[in-house]
Parts: sequence; structure tokens; C-alpha cells
Amino acid sequence: MIDSRSCYANNHSKRVKDYSLTLANALKMDKKESSKIEMCALLHDVGKISINQEILNKSGQLSEEEWHLFRSHPELGAVIVKQIPQLSGCADIILHHHEWYDGTGYPGGLKGSAIPIESRIIGLTEAFVTMMSDRSYTRTKTLEEATKELRRFSGLQFDPILVELFISIFDKKDNAVNKARR
Repeated sequence: MIDSRSCYANNHSKRVKDYSLTLANALKMDKKESSKIEMCALLHDVGKISINQEILNKSGQLSEEEWHLFRSHPELGAVIVKQIPQLSGCADIILHHHEWYDGTGYPGGLKGSAIPIESRIIGLTEAFVTMMSDRSYTRTKTLEEATKELRRFSGLQFDPILVELFISIFDKKDNAVNKARR
């Protein structure tokens, strides 16, 4: 339902979930933590169901008012999942998935380790998925371009340790593919 409201979503939540689980596994999170990441990643954009579809699907720049409404989706999502006891553990994670490591994100301006680790993971993987997706307002990045962008915002938008671990996953896959070809 979340992804169907945006013409740009294209399995966005599922892809964020898949990459978030991959990163959780690389961090050696236990099964309970991984299950929580899985659920929260699938629901990270649930607040967008309260945002007008014209704003979600706008091909040009958002006005200041539209941007303000769009940026409310983490708070709206947290309110929605708090109402469901089985999902309420995702409320803070959803609320903070757009916080930036340097404290300039939203909605709370949290910084560094004050941002829940699950939110840092989802924020990183969501940005990666978005870079690797077709959008009318920007061209799809290659894997190399996306990893360069992650590194460029390492320590600013993203947790630098998570960035390097995430990128190393792709390096390992490339090395495994190259070995198999030999």
C-alpha cells in the first residue's frame, strides 16, 4: 500500500528491507534485532499514506509548503505504528530515519549515536535505493556513482562505519563474481 501511492516507489520498501537486512547481518545482529529491522524497514515510509499523492508524485521541485508536508511523514508514520501494539517498537525508528549523522536531519536534529542504529541503517539503505532507482527528477546512478555519493556524505548524512561496511558488501560480491569467472 505504501509503495503503490508513489509512481516512483517501484518496490522501494522491499528493497530498503532487503539492503537493511544485509547490513544487519554484516553487523552480526541477532535474529530478534534483524526481525525488527525487517519490519521497520518495510514500514519506514508508512507516514506517506497521509501525504497528498500529488506531492508524492510531483516531478518538479516541491514548494516550501509541500516540502514541509513531505517532511512530516516520519512523524506521521510513528503515530500510525504506535497505534498497533505489534508494530509500536518501530515508532522511534521510523520517526528518526531521516536524521543525519551530523545533526542536520529531521525531525529532531539528532546526531551520531543518539540516532537509533536501526534508523541509521534504514536511512543509509533508503538513500542508496533511491539513488539506484528511476526518478523523474534525477537520473539513476550506477553502483559506482552511488557508492561515491555514500562516501561523500559519510559523517554528514550517514554513519561512516555503516557506509564502509555497506560498501564492503558490494566489494565482496564483486570479488566473488570475479573469482567465479576465472
